[in-house]
Amino acid sequence: MSQLDLLLSVPKLAELVKQRTPASQPLPFSQLYRQGGVEECDGDRVIFEKRLYDRKLAGARTVESEAFLKPMPNRKVVEQGLIHLTSKRILTPKQLYWGSGIGMQLRANAASHVVDAVEQIKGEIHRGVEYICTELLQTAGGVSLTPANTDFPAGATTISDTMTIDGALQTFGVGAGWNVASTGIISGTNQLTDAIRQMEANGHSPHHAIHSRQLAKALVKNTEVKEWLTTNGGLTVEYFKQAINAAARMQGDEDIAFTPSVWSGIGGLPSWLDWDHGYENNAGTFTRYMDSDKMVLLPRELKRVLGFAEGYSFIPNNVQVFGNAEQGADLFRAERGMQVYAYRTIDDVGNIVVVGRYTFAPIIRDEFGVLTLTGLGT
Repeated sequence: MSQLDLLLSVPKLAELVKQRTPASQPLPFSQLYRQGGVEECDGDRVIFEKRLYDRKLAGARTVESEAFLKPMPNRKVVEQGLIHLTSKRILTPKQLYWGSGIGMQLRANAASHVVDAVEQIKGEIHRGVEYICTELLQTAGGVSLTPANTDFPAGATTISDTMTIDGALQTFGVGAGWNVASTGIISGTNQLTDAIRQMEANGHSPHHAIHSRQLAKALVKNTEVKEWLTTNGGLTVEYFKQAINAAARMQGDEDIAFTPSVWSGIGGLPSWLDWDHGYENNAGTFTRYMDSDKMVLLPRELKRVLGFAEGYSFIPNNVQVFGNAEQGADLFRAERGMQVYAYRTIDDVGNIVVVGRYTFAPIIRDEFGVLTLTGLGT
């Protein structure tokens, strides 16, 4: 086996990737879904079951009475299509070799070219997964997976579809912006307390409050929040102003991403998560995943609400098929999870093509366990 074959074999590609970039692993929102459990899918769709339990009281009866008969829990089967993300890079012979001819040698930095290509591909896929997971929690109309969506690179999307939640995204519009000093974020009408009560009425106790750094800046301006922190938390105003930036430094590090911020405890919510990471849209503009005027409330028991499905990607085998058609099955193999592989083009150039594929779907098991607050102001 040649040096290049060793370098570009699929196991080697995985080994060469250095975990040095923020997008080398699943980002925070996709981690949230994964905490709800990962479903393994054998086809091109995921099928999962939603169970809706009522919270009515048991009846008071005499000792000789038969029990009051209640219907079985409402069980609904949901079928949802998987999403396929893919990206590739082309490496030319010039990038890998000193020159052409007999005895040509690989460049000393040839491996780094491959590593960079794999890292870029993995980063793009992780960011794509994060975008879809985040948008599903924030956008009532669903996630646009169409060529017209300018968040995706121009020409990168070939399907025309919109991913939606079975049921409807639960939203709560606040009565006044949180960037106004006099807004009663905790005590006011149609504010945080009422949003929490709405979620509790739907059978879930909110625990996580996910927001952007821009919203944290809005909280600094609010009198009620400052009083809550300085009186109940014993903090100075200057301290929590400085803590805004520190709380948002997560960029894919799980330990930091799920560390509650300085705001935690406000309104009785144990975990305020300040997530301000982003991506670059097709105009080259850095864009935050989390909208600046929204907050997403989720319960502690994420398994009741979220989930994550992983399907198969088809990877070409380096074989030639001759004879009967049954040998066609040897052309591909199916692999689950993110796959990165390489192949040579059969032409007069002989470029190396590095390809990444991932098949997945975020799952909302119970739409009543997600509440998006809107109109918060920045």
